[in-house]
Amino acid sequence: MHQLAISSASPPYLPCISQVLAAARHAGSVIYLSCNPATLARDLAALETTHHVTDAALFDQFPHTPHAEVGVVLQRRRLSVRGSGQTNWYQTCTKD
Repeated sequence: MHQLAISSASPPYLPCISQVLAAARHAGSVIYLSCNPATLARDLAALETTHHVTDAALFDQFPHTPHAEVGVVLQRRRLSVRGSGQTNWYQTCTKD
């Protein structure tokens, strides 16, 4: 069973987004909802070392306007532990 982190807050306006992203890095699955493409790109970049996008959908909740919502499903990356032959789902990963 995977842990699930769900955020329905508006990330562009959320003052504690760094704490939300820190908690999401430890989740097995994340459902991310956004109405702002710039903050979506920023936050997906912040999660790319620990998660990968498995699905995405566009929701046109306000027809005849330029506004849209995007839902993205992320799964924790499977990281191999060198030399052990085993996979550690919760290993912290950093970019070189």
